Amino acid sequence: MALAVPLYRNRTLIRQNLVPVVVALVAGSLTAIVCATGVAILLGAPDSVAISLAPKSATAGSPSASRSNSAATRP
Repeated sequence: MALAVPLYRNRTLIRQNLVPVVVALVAGSLTAIVCATGVAILLGAPDSVAISLAPKSATAGSPSASRSNSAATRP
């Protein structure tokens, strides 16, 4: 919900800049995957651990989103 409202409000701007947005998302995801798996391999993690980090690094949220989500679930 926290991301949906700004995306909806700026949908025209996002549509106008769709190609740069998609390129940035793909580049960022690939960079995260390569960095996470590369660091795991360099640190000597087993192949299964390095491979399991790839999807996690591609889908990890931003730190601010994680903080807001964790604060919402606290009692």
